[in-house]
Amino acid sequence: ELPDEKKARYIKDFQLSEYDADLLIRSQHVADIFEKATAVCQKPKEVANFINGDCMRLLNAAGGEEKDIDFTPENLGKLINLVAAGTINKTTAKMIFEKIYAEDIDPERYVKENGLEMMSDDSELEKMVDEVIANNPKSVADYQKGKKAAIGFLVGQIMKATKGQANAGKVNQMIQEKLNQ
Repeated sequence: ELPDEKKARYIKDFQLSEYDADLLIRSQHVADIFEKATAVCQKPKEVANFINGDCMRLLNAAGGEEKDIDFTPENLGKLINLVAAGTINKTTAKMIFEKIYAEDIDPERYVKENGLEMMSDDSELEKMVDEVIANNPKSVADYQKGKKAAIGFLVGQIMKATKGQANAGKVNQMIQEKLNQ
């Protein structure tokens, strides 16, 4: 397949932008990684974002060439599946990708071994929300006076307490529900 044909296929079949497709087809090795990782997770845009963003940033920082990329595409696909399933958040995924890039670790095993799963226990989150609301009356008052940005501080307190393992969207929703009652 010629580069122009591959580019057209990436745009048509994977709904990638011309920019993303251009970056991916520069190297047959990178294109192979993209296609194999996409086959695992069925999320071509997310795969392209990791390859064109994080992967190239790490490669450039190391002064390497695209042929030097040696992680298993399946591990990138698994990582994207972990984010899609809500097991980890994007921040954790970026940190794990650095490990995949450097050591080609299995992201599923790494997440389990290091306890990086997002909190999914709503009752535990609800206790934390109640505690944060009780301990921050000024932010609560600001929110109720119309300063909607005050909720960010409250969400931040829970994210800090959970070391980023709470689902920020869920926490935000829980806090809003409590404050709007």
